[in-house]
Amino acid sequence: PLLLERLLEARERLLAENYPDREQRKPRRTKLTKMLMSFPPPKDIPGVVDDAEAKRSVNKKQDRAEQMEGFKENFAWAYRKCQDQPGGGIIPGKPEARFEAFARGYASCGDNTSLAYRRSYARVYESVCCVNDSKEEKFSKLYNANPAALVGQTVRLEALDSTKHLKAIFAATSGDMYFYKKSYDANEVWGFLEEGPFNTQEELKNSFVFQHYENEAAFAIVQNLNDRILGVAMVSRDNPKNLSIQLDLPIIGPSTVGTKEQLESCFLLLDRLFANGYRRIQLSIDSKDGNGATLADRLGFTFEGVLLKDMIVKESSRDSKVYGMLNSDWDKGARIALYRKIYGGALARADLAFNKKEDELTHQQRVLSNAEKLQASTKDKKA
Repeated sequence: PLLLERLLEARERLLAENYPDREQRKPRRTKLTKMLMSFPPPKDIPGVVDDAEAKRSVNKKQDRAEQMEGFKENFAWAYRKCQDQPGGGIIPGKPEARFEAFARGYASCGDNTSLAYRRSYARVYESVCCVNDSKEEKFSKLYNANPAALVGQTVRLEALDSTKHLKAIFAATSGDMYFYKKSYDANEVWGFLEEGPFNTQEELKNSFVFQHYENEAAFAIVQNLNDRILGVAMVSRDNPKNLSIQLDLPIIGPSTVGTKEQLESCFLLLDRLFANGYRRIQLSIDSKDGNGATLADRLGFTFEGVLLKDMIVKESSRDSKVYGMLNSDWDKGARIALYRKIYGGALARADLAFNKKEDELTHQQRVLSNAEKLQASTKDKKA
């Protein structure tokens, strides 16, 4: 047999013999997906429940009571903060809309993200929602329908769902015209990926795009301007023990490559991952993928080297270019540089100034609190 045939036979044999019970990809919304999505607002829990199933539902909600209280506290703090320092002008006829938008954005980040991230995300969310009356109405409806969506200026990320997103993603990546001006070769999308192109929606549904391991997460990229679904953003190889994870290249049509939408879909995930405590995010691409290398550079990743014979993709050997982003690089300048590319210099300067001022206030409050505790302890000792 040929060398390639022997290698493929060896792969099947080793997997079958050594890992017969290995984890299989499934159509599921993983815990990683839920962690990266926005935290939904609390719902009222009835005081008296007779139905057994309802009781279980109530108990499940009560398990998250602490998180729900945290949401309320964060919402109240952010509402007051935006009243004192709004990010823009008041919408005529809706004086509280801007305060509510900022508070929704801040509280939806949850208690496990950094304070600086919550303030920054909330300010962008506020600016997106409060451009005018129609925008405020649109994003309020979107929030009520899907409060877990991760919202940016040009796109929002929704947890991938085949019942909601399959048809549009197939249309956007199959090579047909869809909303493009002309058809294209679907291999422009799928050529460097482990599967695809797909002939039917069912094939796509049964692929890695909608079937996931527990350490993966997938999101539909939805354009805010017209609610079109542009493609899929994914993360994989989650390694919480070492606080590292891999960002995969967005699966998008050729007309979206190089756009602000592509950049922002990656930024939204990078920013939330680092805010949750990750210290290294990796990007691994086919060494022949020029568009992937360009995106890595635009995102600010550092080229770390080439892994020879790293993978077997579609029965071909793949050398992988590996790029890395560290939390220290993100905090020291990579984040604000990417932020400026997407949101502009004015919003970037406002973001830096707002966070600097709030950090100073937080530090002052901490110093005063420690001084009060020390004073109280001294009085107790004297007594």
